[in-house]
Amino acid sequence: MNNEYPKHFSYNYEIDLGRVPARKTDRVSINILLPGIFFGALLAIIGVYEFLDGFISSSTAFDDLTVTTPQRTTLLTPVIFDFVMIAIGLGVVVSLVSSYIKYKKIFFDGSTFIITHRPLFGAKKVISESLTNYEGVRARIEYFQFGLINRNKYIIELYHEDNEKTIPLYISLKDKNLNSLIKSYAEKLGKPIIVMRGGDFVARTVEEFSQSLVDMDRDLDGYSLELEEYSPKTLVVARKGDKTILKVKRAVWDAYNVLAIFIILVLGFVLSILILNSPGFTFAAVVAYSFAVLGILASVLALFKRDKIIIKPEKIIVHHKFLGFSKKQSEMMKKDIKSIEVTTNPATGRSYLTIGTEDRDMIFGKKVPMDDLVWARVFLIKELIK
Repeated sequence: MNNEYPKHFSYNYEIDLGRVPARKTDRVSINILLPGIFFGALLAIIGVYEFLDGFISSSTAFDDLTVTTPQRTTLLTPVIFDFVMIAIGLGVVVSLVSSYIKYKKIFFDGSTFIITHRPLFGAKKVISESLTNYEGVRARIEYFQFGLINRNKYIIELYHEDNEKTIPLYISLKDKNLNSLIKSYAEKLGKPIIVMRGGDFVARTVEEFSQSLVDMDRDLDGYSLELEEYSPKTLVVARKGDKTILKVKRAVWDAYNVLAIFIILVLGFVLSILILNSPGFTFAAVVAYSFAVLGILASVLALFKRDKIIIKPEKIIVHHKFLGFSKKQSEMMKKDIKSIEVTTNPATGRSYLTIGTEDRDMIFGKKVPMDDLVWARVFLIKELIK
């Protein structure tokens, strides 16, 4: 599904269309590049130092990870540890340098966009496209790996059916004031706002986009809804007094759950090897223990975490549930909610509900199947406008 969406490189990007001509470069930030190269190179240098010192002397900083008992053969030798450090460090450096070579330069003179693409290999490509050929302003969320952390990248772009001509307008790791920015860009460019519903696009005027769902015209495309005779497979509804609770009733299994189990098994095996072969708590051993334990805990959390929505008379609350514990993630007043849409993440293929106000979004049901999400969207809208 990645091919359905254009690739943008920045993590902190905003083009100012209030002053024309406008120009901006979509590229990995130097603030991310330089620290990443430094730590990657440092890791590789430490690995090289330890490797060479292992030949010169009979001991290294990682010797405590091995056992001297002749009856036992260790699987984690200092040489293997050194080569792993070198490979990871060099991989980080090469990846970051490669990402910096690629960029897109955007130039706008008020009526025409000129896009200069610089690939990793080959010559630059320059594309010119009139503003009249663009369909509207679109916002989406892109899921990506940021070091060891999973992050969402929030993107506002001027949509063209040709991905090479789609213009990045705003990119951030924060979801603050997104709807205000969407409206601002739509007004400056004189374009409608494109709302994504699963794989479909629905165009909205700025005025329609600004309305809360409570006040929205029921005949507006996409909001004249009736719940069909469909029973969701993974969702259940409970009513308690003046509260309605919509929750994921059981753990939902997909390819990512299988991956999480695989990671737990691998890290568990590594942890057991470390415990059996490390006689003491050296610095290297503590780092290895910590990495393995944190990886296992993160995978277990991803495996068993479930969502629920509590609908109260004046607000909606999203909770995360984990092994019987429930924690409030975020809440919104009903009167502030502008949209409830099914969003598909192109990086993972997962779909989920995005509940949006003027300046932020709530997400529900990352593992829930598409049919259940479509049903949940209709259910929530009807609960909202009662």
